[in-house]
Amino acid sequence: MDITIQARKILEEKIEEERMNLPFALTANHLSKLLGISKRKVYDALAAGDIPGAKKINQSWRVPRDTFLSWFYGSEVIYKRPFKEVRRVK
Repeated sequence: MDITIQARKILEEKIEEERMNLPFALTANHLSKLLGISKRKVYDALAAGDIPGAKKINQSWRVPRDTFLSWFYGSEVIYKRPFKEVRRVK
């Protein structure tokens, strides 16, 4: 097996492991730890629209886990698995 293919497979496994250990909606605390930056810088990035998918709910920011990981690692790694059908609640 080519070293590049092996490295990619290891990366995909690590990302999937990380993905399963994170909650569906990430908070500023989660983002601060994942990015290795202060919460203040996270809030600045969220307010500036630099982190895709971020939504402010009441006084809290939330970012969908898969959207964040896709942005951070690249969508071709995260979205290679098919999604299950999700029903919207009205």
